[in-house]
Amino acid sequence: MGRLTRDALKHVEARRTVGFFGALIDTQTLEINGKPSPFVITKDAEAPEMRKHLAALKDLQMLFEALAVDTRLVDLSEISDAETEQLGMLYRAIARGEEITNPAWEVSRVLQTLGRWKLMLLISPGSAHERWRIIDPFSAEVRQQFRWSSSEDGEENRIPITAYDIVEAEHLPTVLNLRLDSMVGAYEALADFPSTLGLANQRVLALLTAADECIERQAEYLDGAERLNEWVISEDMAPHHPINRWQIAARRAGLSAEQRTAVRDFRREVVRNGSENRVELEMACEILLGDAESVDDLHRQLPDARYTEFQKWPIWQLHKRLNKSSASFAHNRVRP
Repeated sequence: MGRLTRDALKHVEARRTVGFFGALIDTQTLEINGKPSPFVITKDAEAPEMRKHLAALKDLQMLFEALAVDTRLVDLSEISDAETEQLGMLYRAIARGEEITNPAWEVSRVLQTLGRWKLMLLISPGSAHERWRIIDPFSAEVRQQFRWSSSEDGEENRIPITAYDIVEAEHLPTVLNLRLDSMVGAYEALADFPSTLGLANQRVLALLTAADECIERQAEYLDGAERLNEWVISEDMAPHHPINRWQIAARRAGLSAEQRTAVRDFRREVVRNGSENRVELEMACEILLGDAESVDDLHRQLPDARYTEFQKWPIWQLHKRLNKSSASFAHNRVRP
């Protein structure tokens, strides 16, 4: 039997294969069509190493299950030896609930690297001096209370926020333990505060950007954005929320005929009402309808600062995609 390597156990789910061979070594019996057949292994020097790998993989899987991590994304060959050691400590702290002794730690947020991914965790005081608990901030069972204030606002003006609001946009595409199916509940818990709906809307936009940046997890982010946006719509029918609903659909499979009609109706209503951000809403509608020329005409009505700001919105990525597709079509078209 060949030597096991990290490449051979590329994914955490490979433990099933290792487990099969471990059982084979123990029983030296292989069942075929429901009938046991002897399977004599003459050389089992690798068995202790295999069992060691299997135990490590089981620990990793228990850790990732406790953090609701999709193990299909985790490539063990990308994880350094130092990260492997840190994961062992996290297994003891999170999967087994042990407190960690460390005189150098303090209350803080931690971004644990995992190859190209990350885990976001909190270090919290334990039962004694220099003993610490490591907490998953996204777990509904131990949901944390956070408050935020700018340096000018002071302590008395701090606003309550969710764990999702402390994830910077640059890290959102790479954090694996987000538990996006629990996100609506986190915002619902703060629904009585006037700042919550604005924060939730900003998180919808951040999830759309993450979906554009991380194709591997696009469905996960779009599902999370849709759930949160529908909750926001149920609480507040501001004009930009339907735009978000449609751009989620556009990213999935394009708009249906019914949805395109709704966008046109919405655009006419925006023009009729003459709202302050009418031009931006019109541009968003034209992007959703695939009319790049109208978008270019409309943006000339915006001051430079507002146009620059509009280009930071996730819907601008749909416009860039539309322009790229149109340019490709024009280049490849067969001319008579």
